[in-house]
Amino acid sequence: MIEIEKRALVDKSQYEGLLKFFSKNGKLTHQFKRYTIIGIQRSDFIPDTIGDRDFRIRSDGKKGLLTLKVGNWHSGVARKEFEIHFDLSEIKDAMGILTEMGSHYCVSVYIERKEFLYKEYTVSIDKYFFNDDYIIDFEKLATNNSPEYIASEENKIQKTMESMGLELITSEKMIEFINKLNFIKRAQHNFEKTTIDDWYKEWEDYIYCRI
Repeated sequence: MIEIEKRALVDKSQYEGLLKFFSKNGKLTHQFKRYTIIGIQRSDFIPDTIGDRDFRIRSDGKKGLLTLKVGNWHSGVARKEFEIHFDLSEIKDAMGILTEMGSHYCVSVYIERKEFLYKEYTVSIDKYFFNDDYIIDFEKLATNNSPEYIASEENKIQKTMESMGLELITSEKMIEFINKLNFIKRAQHNFEKTTIDDWYKEWEDYIYCRI
């Protein structure tokens, strides 16, 4: 499947205002905390702007999701996405797949997400715990894979977001944001030096979203 999505960074004041807006004008469909561990291609944790494979594992504390995104995130072009759901009791095996097929270098991210249905879009508003940042994401699954359709839908999303005073995040700003996440020392993992068992022991409360 192909997901069409656009993002914008927002500050705390915008975050609170957007929650009020979508609570009134949309429908809250999900609210949860989520732990994500993302494969990083470079040992210095600098974002790889050339790579076209993105492995990650997500947990909402109840179940796990192993995701492979194909396509260069830096290009702004819609990417293919493949997902496998799994029981959290199998997360160490999922991590084995990520580290062997993806990368030995990973970064942990912990967020609180509020997800709304607004018109034809899934709107996710995230609060990041380790760096106190906020981001909003508009997403729609493509029903047609033609470039013309995807470009048209991307334009619609952009106009909708701009009408709300949201400035779409540029590839440069996205790199800055990811850099900020990647360089939170406590969230960096090098599986050439640590084991999956040690990672699990240290991050179990986050994996099960108890914090």
